[in-house]
Amino acid sequence: MKAEEQDGKSSACDRRSADDGGKAGNNLAKDMGKDTDENAAEELEEAISPQADGQTRREDVDKIDLTYFEVVPEDLELQERIGMGCTAEVYRGYVFVIKNGKYDKSAVVEIRGGFERVKREVAIKQIDWNKSRMGLKEQLAFDREVAIMPKTVHENLVEFIGVSSKQRPFRIITEFCSGGCCFELLHNSDDLVLVWGQQHKICLDVASAMDYLHRFEPQIIHRDLKSLNLLLAFSVKKATDMPLVKVSDFGLSRMKDQAPGADWGKMTVAAGTCHWMAPEVHVGSNYDEKVDVYSFAMILFEVICREIPFGDEEPAAVGRFTLQRQRPDMEAVPPDCPPRLRQLMIDCWAHDPKKRPAFDIVFKELKEILKDGLPKDTP
Repeated sequence: MKAEEQDGKSSACDRRSADDGGKAGNNLAKDMGKDTDENAAEELEEAISPQADGQTRREDVDKIDLTYFEVVPEDLELQERIGMGCTAEVYRGYVFVIKNGKYDKSAVVEIRGGFERVKREVAIKQIDWNKSRMGLKEQLAFDREVAIMPKTVHENLVEFIGVSSKQRPFRIITEFCSGGCCFELLHNSDDLVLVWGQQHKICLDVASAMDYLHRFEPQIIHRDLKSLNLLLAFSVKKATDMPLVKVSDFGLSRMKDQAPGADWGKMTVAAGTCHWMAPEVHVGSNYDEKVDVYSFAMILFEVICREIPFGDEEPAAVGRFTLQRQRPDMEAVPPDCPPRLRQLMIDCWAHDPKKRPAFDIVFKELKEILKDGLPKDTP
């Protein structure tokens, strides 16, 4: 390691936690089952707006119509488990929706309960948590967060499909991505040599998604951005396979805020979140969206070097190193790395959050790097 001014594989990542979304998604029927009339959408928008007097009532909670997003357990079909953590498990599975207009022709249609319904492949995250234990105010805040998530639509975000929250276990249903996570691609695919075009595309996809989230109203700060939460829409097996990366779990941190008693934080411990965590988060100080920019710098290091940041250090010690302005070893950067990409990484891990560039700047710089031309390499 070297100090920040000079310009790690860890046991923390041995357990494939439920945070990584497992092997995540075929792009099936994006618009399927989401048709709602304009009046209903307007009513929902009004319902999720806070009360002017700041009071929370049972009718306020009931007003938030989550029927668009609530999935009854009977409409879920779990298949094999693809991820596991301390408090959650992820399954590949299917969700059934009543056939209504257009749908993906690759989806399976079956007759069930007298209706023709579409069977869509999804990822189902099960969390051992009971929403009913929350107070009215907390339930309202949590439901508002759930209602926000379907509005986040971007090519580089894992699509949020719905939740099953009426009974335990609590379930979050998302798009299923078949290519696995970037952690596996970068660190457990030694026989695959990534070319600079592929590496740049991974970085560009993540920056595009994060720029969208930070511009979103209300702003969404990920706070757990890492290669385990970057999913591949399809497998990358050779140099000609251009990755399509999708950021996952981008709304879960907001939901965690509304359910502090659920102890969801345990899910991130085994995944080695500390290796990507900004210094200000380690000390528990107030922080803003720039924590995601720091985490992105760690991802840049992973992609450029094919190494885990601080991979040789114990997870518990990483926070101390970063607070001491230590950063991953720059000697791991390959000599043919574009200089502007190397400098972008350094800028993004600046100790002072105010000195880290916003994601719109990061995204523009990555596009400029592409215009400059990437090293001509062969696998």
